[in-house]
Amino acid sequence: MKQLLTKAQVNSRFKGRYIEFYQTYNYQKQCNMYEIRKTFDEIHENTTLGEDVGTRFEYRRWISI
Repeated sequence: MKQLLTKAQVNSRFKGRYIEFYQTYNYQKQCNMYEIRKTFDEIHENTTLGEDVGTRFEYRRWISI
């Protein structure tokens, strides 16, 4: 069974890690729920930081080299 997490749970549990997730809307709770597909220590294509899920920085952070 897949585990669905709220925005606050994802932000705290996956802080500092890059995640690939699937987002659905829960009509009973009136909030977005997230299914975590994969986690990474470094950036990959189609990933975002765990603390950016549900914010305006989702998939938009720039890495300065």
